[in-house]
Amino acid sequence: MNTKPYWFEAVEMPKFPSLNQDLDVDVVVIGGGLTGITAAHLLKETGAKIALLDRGRCAASDTGH
Repeated sequence: MNTKPYWFEAVEMPKFPSLNQDLDVDVVVIGGGLTGITAAHLLKETGAKIALLDRGRCAASDTGH
């Protein structure tokens, strides 16, 4: 039985470099799990400039398991 979450094997998540400069944004969302990604998406739809920050791979910690 495969117990790995579907998106670990079926979807290749994009990789981004570490933040190494100041950003000019309206909102910073900390955490790239389901809640953080959804919040960032909804805020972006309102026209806000968003930075979504995560310590590693999005959807890999709580959401990933």
